[in-house]
Amino acid sequence: MPTTGEAAVCPQFCGQTAPLCRAGKSITYDVVFKFDEDGDGITDATITYSEPDVVVTNETQINLTIDFSQTTLCALNTEVCVFATYGFGDDNKYFETQGGGVAPVQLTCVDPISIGARAPIVLSIAPDTVDCDDPDDPDNVEDVQIAGLCFFNDIDSAFLTLNPDGSGTQIPLSNVIHVATNIVTATVPLAQLTQRDTPYYVFVVRGDGVRSTNYPNPFGFDVTFTCTSTVQPPVGPTLTNCKVVRVSGGKFVLQVNGGLQAERHDRSAQRPAVPEEQVPVALHRSV
Repeated sequence: MPTTGEAAVCPQFCGQTAPLCRAGKSITYDVVFKFDEDGDGITDATITYSEPDVVVTNETQINLTIDFSQTTLCALNTEVCVFATYGFGDDNKYFETQGGGVAPVQLTCVDPISIGARAPIVLSIAPDTVDCDDPDDPDNVEDVQIAGLCFFNDIDSAFLTLNPDGSGTQIPLSNVIHVATNIVTATVPLAQLTQRDTPYYVFVVRGDGVRSTNYPNPFGFDVTFTCTSTVQPPVGPTLTNCKVVRVSGGKFVLQVNGGLQAERHDRSAQRPAVPEEQVPVALHRSV
């Protein structure tokens, strides 16, 4: 075959020294994932990726990088369809004749794959704030509801921690019970939560030992439980009554009666009111 001219097939890289080199074949890939989330043999969702991140290791194998993090799918049963479209090129061994010429060829591979069940994702906890110093329950606990994805009706335990990656001291929740496939109820031991106005991150653990994802979760937000601090209003004057009285010399005086009192929401410590005082205020008027 010629190595120069417009019909050349050049063995070297096409650059400045060989501007007339002809390109080799081009290959584009499309991938379709079909998800059967409940294992009933019916496709529940289909996701198509056009020209995903592909690394070609050899002529019979490619590696695909697919990001499922923004989906709500859990990938229990998955089928993948890979479409490889071969364009024109001198080194294209795949071709077909169409209309007297050579047409691109599309190769299709369809196969069930196991990409593993997705880790649980916590989406909410309710309630998420509680006055832990003044709880409604006399046992100093709070019942909560935790919702998420990929629980599979198989959450065994749950816990709180101050670290978004799940590390550090874990405060276990008790009475973890499924009320729906992706919803559990649990009991928070408020007495063990020593921090105030500081978020505790919520984690669950599935029966296969897989813990829920770190925070922020795949959807970009945190799920936390917080003990709010008891708010004590600042000490200030309180007005009881007022009246105008006439004193000797013909002057009128505005007499204001009141006191200082601080109210606390903490039932364990009530501060007594400051005794009322009479505060005479002279009016700038004389008769």
